[in-house]
Amino acid sequence: FNLSKFVWDSEENSELKCEIQEAKPKLKYWLYRENSRHYHVFEPIETVLKNFNWERTEVDSSTSATIHYDWDLLWAFEYIRQIPLNYSKLKHYQRINHIPGNVHLVLKSYMATNTDLKYVPKAFTDIEELTEYANKHPEKRFVEKFKANRGVSLKKVSEMNLTDTNNIYEDYFAQEYVEDPFLINGHKFDLNIFVVITSVDPLRVYYYGKTYHLRFCSKPYDPNNFDDVDTYAISDSHIPGIQFPFVETLINNSYSAKDAVHTYLKGKGLDPQIVDDQIEDCIRKIILMKEPKFIQAIKATSGAHGKNHFFEFVRFDFILDSKLQLYLMEVNMSPNLIPYKSVGYKTIFDNVAFNVLSLVGFEGSLNGSRVRNVLNDDLFCQKDCLTVLPEMCLKKPCNESCDNSECDLCFNCMDEFIIEDLKLAYYEHMRIGDFVRVIPPSNESMMSDRSYFTGLSYKNDLYARWCLEMCKTFNLSKFIWDSEENSELKCEIQEARPKLKYWLYRKNSRHYHVFKTIETVLKNFNWERTEVDSSTSATIHYDWDLLWAFEHSGSIPLNYSKLKHYQRINHIPGNVHLESMMRDRSYFTGLSYKNDLYARWCLEMCKSNRHFS
Repeated sequence: FNLSKFVWDSEENSELKCEIQEAKPKLKYWLYRENSRHYHVFEPIETVLKNFNWERTEVDSSTSATIHYDWDLLWAFEYIRQIPLNYSKLKHYQRINHIPGNVHLVLKSYMATNTDLKYVPKAFTDIEELTEYANKHPEKRFVEKFKANRGVSLKKVSEMNLTDTNNIYEDYFAQEYVEDPFLINGHKFDLNIFVVITSVDPLRVYYYGKTYHLRFCSKPYDPNNFDDVDTYAISDSHIPGIQFPFVETLINNSYSAKDAVHTYLKGKGLDPQIVDDQIEDCIRKIILMKEPKFIQAIKATSGAHGKNHFFEFVRFDFILDSKLQLYLMEVNMSPNLIPYKSVGYKTIFDNVAFNVLSLVGFEGSLNGSRVRNVLNDDLFCQKDCLTVLPEMCLKKPCNESCDNSECDLCFNCMDEFIIEDLKLAYYEHMRIGDFVRVIPPSNESMMSDRSYFTGLSYKNDLYARWCLEMCKTFNLSKFIWDSEENSELKCEIQEARPKLKYWLYRKNSRHYHVFKTIETVLKNFNWERTEVDSSTSATIHYDWDLLWAFEHSGSIPLNYSKLKHYQRINHIPGNVHLESMMRDRSYFTGLSYKNDLYARWCLEMCKSNRHFS
């Protein structure tokens, strides 16, 4: 399932579109890169923000005194510690795309040498420690890597120069070489996964599950010849995944790179789920390990609203060995979304950028921005969207006191900060798009394997238990921007917008009160009611977008051939109720060809990990 953004854009309405956009209040973004000549790296992010009707603002970041704070989003390419921000001046809605302390995750040498995890090959910055380890393990080989930049070469330990000049762009470290890599058609490759950390304490982490980003070595792998780095390392001359022949064949037939890898594995008699399970497990465990460093660094910023200012978008780069053991090579901060090697990546990267910005809450201009309105929009997320365990919270001791630990999921016992976290979690669930939640794990995973809860911090444990309970009581509601603070501005914007029209039909016009709930929501969506004389087919006009009828639409003398593509009617001719085909296979008995085809497609979409349900 692919989520895309509606942009009203036709020549016929272009002039009106401009007038409406000018009337809308605009959120502002600031793009920061130390070298201003390289702003092209922001292109996909900026494309989406402009489609959201955001406005770019310039900021003089030469000193703390020259920085202004009239912006909603700072998107920086480098570490934010290089920017002389005064975090105490930040407003509650201002967001920054890096988490303080992220160096412990994204700097290759830090991550590799300070992470005791089966997915991370052992690494060294000290030549004496490396030599001692190599002598104990003569069967192992090592690669020399830059601490920050790309650059890998297989060397003997005696040839390595593990410098420490405090220049991460020139210093090296060493890491175990992963022997016997898994190959596709004779080529070594890496498998890249985009990840978003939307919160720490508690952690909320998601990965882009729609596809893999693949890169192949430009030359076939040769286990007997390591003189040519292009046979065993991903260099600048690598082959983009979507141009690798086997993958390209599937992509040309409308499948994804992920489908291609899964198909190849199945062809070898291997289970692709082994790979996906390891990807989730590695992402989860390594970010949980680094969270204390994030919390410590965030506290040091003395930000006005603490952790809520920060999120992180990164890319995990993995490789597989021939036994499908997964290994993490590095975590890229500010992953490059520029399709410089293949224009085919543009739509993929634009979709990634759109999903990231939607998940974090930057859906549109002021009225559509979750981060602007999270503290006061009770229409999208009401209290009953967050409450769980009524059978416990309404009884003793929880209904009398919050002193008992069992009451910590009771809404009345939660402090405002936890409630705000749960609101944001609820929003993210509603706008998850092509992302998959990895922290906490899926509810099915937590229910089948309770080991996730071992050693969790209080807030991570609380959030995971809340997710499990929400699975039992989940309530879907619709976001409507409606706060007293912005009511005047809201009216101005609504007056400038073109209005969609609805027609309410009931035979007995005295009983229009049955439409009260539907009409309340449509009016909050700024729709306009239109009257239609339905006495004959000749008197009916078709200047409406939605017909909501109480009776069967067959009782209305409509000329269906006059309907425009966007007009919708709330009844299906011959409408029937469909039982769940997952629970009851009898649904398929006697189905028409198209209904059977669509039902089977839905089932297969669920299997392909696109969370189509």
